[in-house]
Amino acid sequence: MITKDMKNPGEVAETILSKANISWEDIKKAQRDIPVTIDIMRDRLGEMHIGYKEDMNYVLSILIPAKQYEIVDTGLKDEFGNPVLEKKEKPLQKEQVKILIWEE
Repeated sequence: MITKDMKNPGEVAETILSKANISWEDIKKAQRDIPVTIDIMRDRLGEMHIGYKEDMNYVLSILIPAKQYEIVDTGLKDEFGNPVLEKKEKPLQKEQVKILIWEE
């Protein structure tokens, strides 16, 4: 339950994510090549819902940045002797994800 005496925004965010049944793995899976926003809404009975729904209040928005990549040398050479490179996805770090808590 979210209470007014929760002073730590991280504590509030963790509580909301838990009630909305969203894990860090879910957030990582939602990441795309463009930024993604996941909205958490609350209905009149206090239940949490993922995504925009009319007649509900915003509780929290999760702002997930676009995937980032790096070019790495595979250690192989092509038929011309040039290094073979590949694009490798950088892992998403928790500090890259922004959580916006909406006031009631």
